[in-house]
Amino acid sequence: MKKLAFTLLILFISCQSNDKNEFENKVISEIKKTDIPAVVMGKIHKSGQMDFYSFGPSRWERNDTISEKDLFWIASMTKVINSVAGMQLVDKGIISLDEPLDIYLPEMTEIPILNDDFELVKAKQKITLRHLLTHSSGFGNKNSHPKMVEWEKIKDNYDWKYLYPFPRMFESGTSYLYGISTSWLGILIEKLTKMSLADYMKKNLFIPMEMNNTFFEYDMTDKQTEMLVSSSQRNLKTRKLEKKEPKNELFNDWDYFKNIVPDYKYSGQGSINSTPEDFGKFMQIFLNKGTYKNHVILSENSLQEFISPQLNGYKIEFWDDEVEGGFDFSGRGDLNHFFDEYDNHSLGMAYEEQSKSRPIGSGYWAGAWNSYFMVDFQNEFGIVYMTQIRDFNDVYSYNLFTSFERLIYEDIKNLD
Repeated sequence: MKKLAFTLLILFISCQSNDKNEFENKVISEIKKTDIPAVVMGKIHKSGQMDFYSFGPSRWERNDTISEKDLFWIASMTKVINSVAGMQLVDKGIISLDEPLDIYLPEMTEIPILNDDFELVKAKQKITLRHLLTHSSGFGNKNSHPKMVEWEKIKDNYDWKYLYPFPRMFESGTSYLYGISTSWLGILIEKLTKMSLADYMKKNLFIPMEMNNTFFEYDMTDKQTEMLVSSSQRNLKTRKLEKKEPKNELFNDWDYFKNIVPDYKYSGQGSINSTPEDFGKFMQIFLNKGTYKNHVILSENSLQEFISPQLNGYKIEFWDDEVEGGFDFSGRGDLNHFFDEYDNHSLGMAYEEQSKSRPIGSGYWAGAWNSYFMVDFQNEFGIVYMTQIRDFNDVYSYNLFTSFERLIYEDIKNLD
């Protein structure tokens, strides 16, 4: 009987190994249809298991294979980590989602609104933590709205007496404008905790979640910089990728905040370097009701609020492709479209309301160098995908991400 049981176990393990090899072959086949020189992508399971698939060298001069332990600039994937940190303050009773932020950040809340007649008007609605988490505070990046671009041309005509250099674009809670709200969130976290954003995240996120290779750019040592992978830039004329050397480039929104926080170092919207493995660990809190192993990162109630749709009467909207110097958010991918104006937003990422593949209610976001993640709460898994390719929304990179996602759903369907 014992011999039969052992034989069945060996057969089971062998079948699992064959299935994994077959899936990996499909992944590599999809990669080879593109010109992506190096990529790591992984399926993150609720159980903590993480299955990674890699292709290409970590650096152009090396003969190794890039892996989930290599370091990437994750850019705007920083935002969801920062947003979890902000939600922790709600859990701790330090702040609520809907209380006005006037007493905490008067230098932010006093900023007037530039209306459609280009008049500066006093805001009627208060800014709350919920507005910062949902990009509905009215603040945008320099090239994120046509009025922001126009402001640069006409600002000398105004008596601007504020420490922050740009007006708001609309009343809080009335529209969506992506970007710098999460930088304000980082400043709020520092003010409320009396800790740097880096120290707060290290103590409350990185250490308990064993994210041992996740660092803010400003704090990177030479040894950690050696872990950074090479990058590439697509020449939009030739459509060819041009190799770039790895560099620890500091995310630069210092000009926005230098008069408010003179020693500003840690941007809450884009200044974290991490590995696919570490980000996969972070994603597990979304699959396990806010916990990582035996550590409660967010309470179950807070996690449920965090992943719920928040925008009422409007959806995600991007203006960048209408202004010179803005990101091109148009759909270069021919298999799907990363950004659309049909989706909602939760307290830290986009909330899927229309997709060719994933269920409604899934969460997703991305980073500027074509890194992506997705969390399917219904099927209880996540995807993390990392390359270092500029510019954002690269057709081959996004198509590869969607191909990997498709293979996973086909695999799930076959198991059913």
